[in-house]
Amino acid sequence: MPKASFYNHFASKEAFGAEVMEAYFDRNEGKLRDFCAIKMSRPVKLEAYFDERIEAFREAVFTKGCLLGNLSAEPTRACRFPA
Repeated sequence: MPKASFYNHFASKEAFGAEVMEAYFDRNEGKLRDFCAIKMSRPVKLEAYFDERIEAFREAVFTKGCLLGNLSAEPTRACRFPA
């Protein structure tokens, strides 16, 4: 995507990152709510949720990585140390 087109849709890379994270949380919030509706103890629900996420990463052969981990590794102007 040309830079001009990108900035036509987003004010900054940070704004784009915020939109991506919101979509990621929206998608995963539904999965988490489904697990919360299951009739079992909270620790068992939490373990089942993470078991499902682990299986999803395995099925993808770990090629997608973790969106939040990947984004947190990206340097931003706010996090850069002065030279």
